[in-house]
Amino acid sequence: MIVDDENNELILPKKEQIRSDFFKKGDTVKAIIKEVDIRNSNPKIILSRTDPSFLAKLLELEVPEILMV
Repeated sequence: MIVDDENNELILPKKEQIRSDFFKKGDTVKAIIKEVDIRNSNPKIILSRTDPSFLAKLLELEVPEILMV
């Protein structure tokens, strides 16, 4: 489980992680929001690092000339 700056709990399931991923407390994690589910007025935010759109967003950040449509 990951906690953001606003104390929202973010979940990065094992199946949404890259096989070689290893995170320590305090690490910055880049991921995309795959799903948001509101339960008891608390958001359950599911992240992904394996979704194809994650790679596209990474490329956009690194190479601004690439515009994904």
